[in-house]
Amino acid sequence: MSTRIALSQRFAYRFDRSVRLTTHWLRLRPTPHTPCRISAYSLRVEAEPNWINWLRDPFENHLARLDLPEPVSELTITMELIAELEPINPFDFLVEPFASRFPFDYPQQLHKELAPYLRVGKTGPHLSAWLDQLDHPTGYIIEQLDATNAQITESVAQTGPGKPGPVDLEVVLERGDGSTWELAWLLTLALRYRGLAARFTHGYHILLDPAEKRDTASNHAWSEVFLPGAGWVGLDPVAGLFTNERYIPLASAPEPLRTVPIVGYRESCEETSSEEIHLRRLLPQPRSWPFSESQWADIQGLGHHIDSALHGQNIA
Repeated sequence: MSTRIALSQRFAYRFDRSVRLTTHWLRLRPTPHTPCRISAYSLRVEAEPNWINWLRDPFENHLARLDLPEPVSELTITMELIAELEPINPFDFLVEPFASRFPFDYPQQLHKELAPYLRVGKTGPHLSAWLDQLDHPTGYIIEQLDATNAQITESVAQTGPGKPGPVDLEVVLERGDGSTWELAWLLTLALRYRGLAARFTHGYHILLDPAEKRDTASNHAWSEVFLPGAGWVGLDPVAGLFTNERYIPLASAPEPLRTVPIVGYRESCEETSSEEIHLRRLLPQPRSWPFSESQWADIQGLGHHIDSALHGQNIA
């Protein structure tokens, strides 16, 4: 049974004087590949005048261009959505036979298309040593993905959601702990190091309390690996699980900086900022549409009458 939720996120900025802001780029709308159904969405900016134009970035994420032509002393951005969380099986996909066991090679053309998602880049001494000690067994691809995910969970402690921005994995590995943002990038590079195309994803993680007392939503980050025949499959290194309908992606890209939710600059000034996320579980939609309640009652009555007639004639 699906669960309807209302989620909102509010960013508030206050400056000590009126300042000019550059064009801001907002990644605050669920991606086209989100597993849940978004039935309502709004993005509101409190600073006048303002103009918002929607487009897609090179990775097919929704991107809003926000222009503020006049100086402002305050800026508030509020995103609101209603989503239908329909339970899904995270393993409900098919993999091409050649990719069902690890290791495998991507076909030449696919390898070319996935090139940005296979690049590991320059690594420091801590990251190089950590990648070299990763286990490289052979076996079914799902088992190998689960094992790689588990190695992140077991070797690096999670400290919190973290702030979107640049990631220094040398510092993370030296400390032995990291934010969800940092662990997601570490998993992405670990998958690439094993020859698997992977991308970084930022979005929301929805936690629903079975008792309906403490439903929460948080900023989260995870990794997605490309499996031929299945497409992009999500892995959460914090939970050590494959992602499901409770992960709502806002942006996916080869690099973490291409998924930051708000990017822009302002004139030099003193600034105070705040960020809030609220989640509310909604009642199921009334079943009456497209009929009235009385029409539904007539339909049910007719159904019971037909059932009784069939039963009286011994028709199962």
